[in-house]
Amino acid sequence: MKKIIKIKKKELSKIESEYNELKEQVNNFQEKCSKKKKELSKLRQEIENVLHPPKPSISEHVIVRYFERVKGENIEEIKKEILNEEVMKLFGLFGGNGKYPSNNNNEDNNNYEIVMKNNVVVTVV
Repeated sequence: MKKIIKIKKKELSKIESEYNELKEQVNNFQEKCSKKKKELSKLRQEIENVLHPPKPSISEHVIVRYFERVKGENIEEIKKEILNEEVMKLFGLFGGNGKYPSNNNNEDNNNYEIVMKNNVVVTVV
């Protein structure tokens, strides 16, 4: 009986060793596959960029600086125009969330609303 157990334990050890070796090979193979997949993806993207080159975009920061430096607009004056006296009164009454009409006497006589969220003007409509 002891001899059979010894033989079985030796067989178990051998199979475990083979299993662990195969498992390591699988892990190595998966790692190689993953690297090749990344290479393929990168190459496909490069081909796509040659066939359909990306178009440049413009950040909002650049637009602000363009108005300031090229067009000569005074950004601080624009801020004062947006947060005019009427809007500031409404802000004082209702707080920094909501839509506030701007009765600003601008040159175009455009009526618009100031949209605020958490005390920040986020847009005009």
